Amino acid sequence: MTVERVHILPLGALGVDRTRIMRKEGAYLDRATCMTQGRWIRTPMHSVLIEHSDGIVCWDTGAPRAWKARWAGTSIDELSPYEYVKDGDFFEDRLAQLQLSPSDINIVVLSHLHCDHAGNLSVFDGLGTRLVVHEREHQAAMSFSGEASGAYIRADYASCKFETVTGDMELLPGLRLLETPGHTPGSMSLRVETREAGVLLFVGDAVYLREAYSPPKVPGIVWSEEMWRKSVERIRLIEEGEDALVVFGHDAAQLGRLRLAPTSYYV
Repeated sequence: MTVERVHILPLGALGVDRTRIMRKEGAYLDRATCMTQGRWIRTPMHSVLIEHSDGIVCWDTGAPRAWKARWAGTSIDELSPYEYVKDGDFFEDRLAQLQLSPSDINIVVLSHLHCDHAGNLSVFDGLGTRLVVHEREHQAAMSFSGEASGAYIRADYASCKFETVTGDMELLPGLRLLETPGHTPGSMSLRVETREAGVLLFVGDAVYLREAYSPPKVPGIVWSEEMWRKSVERIRLIEEGEDALVVFGHDAAQLGRLRLAPTSYYV
């Protein structure tokens, strides 16, 4: 019972004011003003497909193809448009490039339920797929009235029947979920033990960029700065103690150096 292959699926990128990624003084600016000041940046997304002897596991799902309609009226369509994407980059396209469909996936784990991570959960409707999220994250995502709150969009997950977890837990042999809150109340990271590549640690938005990691620089979107700092230190200890490869949530420079699907993978 082991991890066989780990595929990192690049899913295009959001456009965003750099202040939302790295906190600075001042208000968020509109796209046009950010462009003139060099503050409008690409923040890539990725999903992870893990072929395991006990089934196929998906970590996060990215933003939806129909993002304009889904995000209309939420302000996210203007603050973080999914504008750097082309056919072939969308979640279901990437699955197809690996000769997979949503029905082939046994377990989907969400690092958290923001719209750029949970945006494609609807493709698993009616399939009986295990959908796993932290209990505190589920509570936060269901705690507001209306259709959206911040980066939570109820339509992404309202129809889902989740399996909620608390604490650290072994999902399958070689796959361990770790509590790393701060960005949101129930943010999780995924520790993957591979045969040849060692430990891979997918941290979602617990840390957006390596630039924000050492020394820690608080992101623009954070639920608890105190918890965020504790989670960053936890991730650092794992990296140092296990010589782990930490894969950050939205790091364009790092993503370009990784083995990416559909042409490469980790074993």
